[in-house]
Amino acid sequence: MGRAVRMYELKVSSKGRLRLRKDLSSHLKQSMFADEREWPVLCRYSSEPGDPGSDVEFSSSAC
Repeated sequence: MGRAVRMYELKVSSKGRLRLRKDLSSHLKQSMFADEREWPVLCRYSSEPGDPGSDVEFSSSAC
């Protein structure tokens, strides 16, 4: 028999702040990025879909 592989996507969410610097390149200073400002942000990071990985690796890194 073959080995069963469980597919998963690891998802992590985090809160932070997006801070625009004065020295931002002029070609990027457009719309909401035109002035030096700061915004609250929510970020979501995800692993590659279908990355089989290992249950042992997943459980030890999730703690």
